[in-house]
Amino acid sequence: MNFNGITNGVSTKRVLITGGAGYLGSTLVPMLLQRGYEVVVYDKFMWGAGSLLSHAGNPHLEIVRGDILDKKLLARWMSDCDAIIHLAAIVGYPACEKFRDEAVEVCLLRNIPHTSSLLQVLKFLRVKDKPRE
Repeated sequence: MNFNGITNGVSTKRVLITGGAGYLGSTLVPMLLQRGYEVVVYDKFMWGAGSLLSHAGNPHLEIVRGDILDKKLLARWMSDCDAIIHLAAIVGYPACEKFRDEAVEVCLLRNIPHTSSLLQVLKFLRVKDKPRE
């Protein structure tokens, strides 16, 4: 994807960002909104949604509380998106310090399955997807 909203000649209009309330996501969201994208933030909000509050009133932003292991909810939100940016993970010292046991379990046992879950939903949706004209 480039920031003109065109990838390989196809217009990209709606972008889902997993982990969109995290550091990278909360930096990327305003950039995409400013360039005219519709953005869906899909996040567990372990650290709250404060990073997105200044954009919450933007009509092109949808904020969804969800875990990427919830394939049914994830599929519902992914189904009408043109692009997916996967940033969901537990990372960094503060998160690992605050959630020590969970961080070890999640980083080693879940971040890879989370990505696998997202790819499984995407594969399912792509099989069902009709060509766009």
